[in-house]
Amino acid sequence: MGKKEKARELLENIAKQLADNRYMNTQAISYSLVSINKYVESLGGTGFSIELLDKGNKEVIESKQSIVMRDLQVAYNPTTIQVTNTGNVDVFLNTALTGKLPVGKDKVIQSKLSMVVAYTDKNGNPIDVSNLSQGTEVTAIATITNTTGVTIRDVAFSQIVPSGWEMVNTRFTEYGDEENNQVEYKDIRDDRVHYYFDLQPKKSISLKTVINASYLGDYYLPGSQAEAMYDGDYVVRSQGKWITVKQ
Repeated sequence: MGKKEKARELLENIAKQLADNRYMNTQAISYSLVSINKYVESLGGTGFSIELLDKGNKEVIESKQSIVMRDLQVAYNPTTIQVTNTGNVDVFLNTALTGKLPVGKDKVIQSKLSMVVAYTDKNGNPIDVSNLSQGTEVTAIATITNTTGVTIRDVAFSQIVPSGWEMVNTRFTEYGDEENNQVEYKDIRDDRVHYYFDLQPKKSISLKTVINASYLGDYYLPGSQAEAMYDGDYVVRSQGKWITVKQ
């Protein structure tokens, strides 16, 4: 009581922690949400009133709920959205932008992880996958390195293949035995394979994916990605490219 400004300051700090990409355990998240709920109750209710001005169109939003969501159509040109609080309680705004990058416009990222993806033929010789003959079997070797001095837990690596390639299941081959000793779990799908593992400081792991160039045509090979599942600070993503399967 009587410490509204201090409570507001603590609330903003908690909100920043929740919005951060850093890992938080379930207990910390639970107590944070309970604290926020207590603050909202202290304001005298959950209802609020605002005016939303978007591209000249004004909308009055009055709600007894704690949260209201609106879908906004955002163009490539700069967009200004004005929100006016017409009520007597604090209102907090948050924007979330989702979408899919155009084919060939992959966003290359490298943060605290590094990755090199190489392709070899059956004999282990380097091979250019940009132009493969139908039926060619290729091994993609992804080497992921922890460039930091701390252990990275729960790393997920995704190797996605073009629709003209097919995955070769090596679960019961020598490749599979080798990977089972390095990864905690391996999930093979029709067009991709996911690996899950921990990575010690300054250590690397090499993951092999066997692929067959099966169908004629031009296809897009997406970039590979590795990231810590519960900490967005650890991520690396490579550039994709167009490939061809010929006769």
